[in-house]
Amino acid sequence: MTFKEILGQEKASQELKKFIKAKRVPPSIIFYGDKGIGKSLVAKDFAKALNCVNKDFYSKQEFCGTCLNCTHINNNTHPDYIYADFKYQANLLKEEEEKQQSVKVETVRDLTKKSQQSIQFGGWRVIIIDNAETMSTASQNALLKFIEEPSPNTVWILIADKKFALLNTILSRSQAISFATLSKENIATILVSQGTDLETAQQAAKYANGSVDRALKILDVIDDIESLDTASAIFPFELAENMSRPLIAARAEANILIEILLADLQQHWQTEQDEKQKRKYVKVLKEVSGYKKAILRNVTPNLLVTTAFLEAKKLGIEVLNFNS
Repeated sequence: MTFKEILGQEKASQELKKFIKAKRVPPSIIFYGDKGIGKSLVAKDFAKALNCVNKDFYSKQEFCGTCLNCTHINNNTHPDYIYADFKYQANLLKEEEEKQQSVKVETVRDLTKKSQQSIQFGGWRVIIIDNAETMSTASQNALLKFIEEPSPNTVWILIADKKFALLNTILSRSQAISFATLSKENIATILVSQGTDLETAQQAAKYANGSVDRALKILDVIDDIESLDTASAIFPFELAENMSRPLIAARAEANILIEILLADLQQHWQTEQDEKQKRKYVKVLKEVSGYKKAILRNVTPNLLVTTAFLEAKKLGIEVLNFNS
């Protein structure tokens, strides 16, 4: 195992390897960039690289993936490695994972308390806070002292979509590392490695906007509409009927479907030669964009999807045809 196996994040990986080589690891590092581009994976692999006991690998700022430390970190059983996401918080607070919307001060206090304990395996303690941009001011202030006065051989990794969602006091005391969106080729390669056939992987990557998480959601969409006739007049109604019943899931699906529709409409608009028809595309694009904004309001997601795709039907084009 090496950092080179993390597709699309070579620059971020090189920065982390420099810390290991210099033997000067910042007490707080911010990984920022879009969701689903490998930030969590790199954070875990950085923890392995810091704690790997295979000297041949460590001298190259890499990790073997098979030693005791690497194995425990990979299995989330290493006592000096903590990955705090919403699942971790739900278990800590004895709440439902689906209801976790932000990193709470109770979670931060739990982590800071653990950061003061003795390191058990003699290497580095790595504490990762996912969704760090959702921390309240109180949560960030509770963390600040422990970033300013870190315990020996302890590194905090804050994973965030946007670094400026964090307080300036956190930013000024942390090393920020930007993560790039992934190429369509990288996403397709990752999906194929997980068992998706190449053609479907390429279709999902086309609409993924550089995110593997998004590509996986698109695969679900492709699977759901595979049996539907996208050219049928009733397709918009069948599409809405196939959506999830829970509101949160339905909103997420509606967002994906409408974003794919917008991408298809944009592509048709760019290739359209007739100016009158292009103006029709612009009108529909504006309307569908409005439906996307309405998803988070008190509007039924199924109704938004039906209406959006009916508008597209007026243009006489076929959308969501993943077989074309």
